[in-house]
Amino acid sequence: MDYIATRIKYLVQGVLLLTLCGCTSMMEQSTETATNEVAARYNIQLAIAYLDQGNVSRAKLKMNKALAQGPKLPETYTAMAYFLERTGNAKAAEKEYHYALSLDTTRGETHNNYAAYLCRMRRYKEAEQEFLKAIADPQYTTVAQAYENAGLCSLAEGAPTKAQQYFEQALNNDPKRAESLLELAKLAYEKQNYEGANNYWRRYRVATEPSAEALLLAIKIAGALKDKDAQGSYVLQLKNNYAGSAEAEHLKTMELL
Repeated sequence: MDYIATRIKYLVQGVLLLTLCGCTSMMEQSTETATNEVAARYNIQLAIAYLDQGNVSRAKLKMNKALAQGPKLPETYTAMAYFLERTGNAKAAEKEYHYALSLDTTRGETHNNYAAYLCRMRRYKEAEQEFLKAIADPQYTTVAQAYENAGLCSLAEGAPTKAQQYFEQALNNDPKRAESLLELAKLAYEKQNYEGANNYWRRYRVATEPSAEALLLAIKIAGALKDKDAQGSYVLQLKNNYAGSAEAEHLKTMELL
């Protein structure tokens, strides 16, 4: 569950989550002359970036600023909920999600974020309903992400058939969603549909640079298809690009090292 939960995406509308770099100080200066709501969104952005770097005190400072600047913005409360959950106060986080929803009951982003929280709390049925509410919002621009999140949550629930349906819906909305393609490749492989798995994996490879996990899956698929040339190529890529990874070490158990 924990591995899958970390892959369920948290989103805040209108906010691009940046890594902290030289541009941070420039952004902080720009908030001084911006409107309160714009400043609140910048501070949400900074808070989450600091949180991702482990700087909790700085993240809390920016979060409190965002709340003061944007007390009517749903995203300030979803961001605070995320902050509380990440810092070990999941129960308090739910109250913030509820308040965010009270400010705009139809907002897809908030429903998606609350659904991700519910899935991490293993409240799968409730999470699914929230994902569906996100998808139903005609103003929600990242419907494919909500479908993908619902698929990942279904996997956590132990419902692979339902997960497959959600991943397929994600691809209907965005044919190049790499994670959905990879998950569908895994599901096809588990069903011994090796040709289908290979087709999904090839589409995945076009959409993104293969991860170590994806290359190990490709090695298994090629082995099942008795394609020694492809298998050898993937083994080399895994060894060269991800030396020392758990996936590379796993090659020893497959007698491919």
